[in-house]
Amino acid sequence: MRNDSLFVQFQGVWEKDLLENTVDGLSDLFLEREEMWLYSENILGTHLDFEVGRLHFEDDRRWWFDDELDAVRVSWEPGSCEIAIALARELGPNRTDQDYVDPDQERVLRVIGEASWDWRENHSLQAFLVYQDDHSPPETVD
Repeated sequence: MRNDSLFVQFQGVWEKDLLENTVDGLSDLFLEREEMWLYSENILGTHLDFEVGRLHFEDDRRWWFDDELDAVRVSWEPGSCEIAIALARELGPNRTDQDYVDPDQERVLRVIGEASWDWRENHSLQAFLVYQDDHSPPETVD
């Protein structure tokens, strides 16, 4: 049986500079986009799941990733095994007070993969793949 889900999460932020008379004094009020996705589970009874939107990527140990990214992810979970592959690239700003993508994230294409096998209760074997290609134009030195 196929299940579809939609999830949207925003966070309201109010940054108040306690030293208002400083040169860099800045206070701001904005919304920050968090996870927001469309998820389709067990498509046509194949154990394939599909997600698109702002997805959360996290390793329980936080060794390799713990972030939300604009992405599409396909995963296959037939039983005690799971294989997932995702393609990610930031599509827009994360905050309503900015009209640009963070320069560290702009034009960065990521391929993120994970495979796991739960071979016994509380025991699993996992493998991760993170490939990142920055398509930003190179900086010039003047």
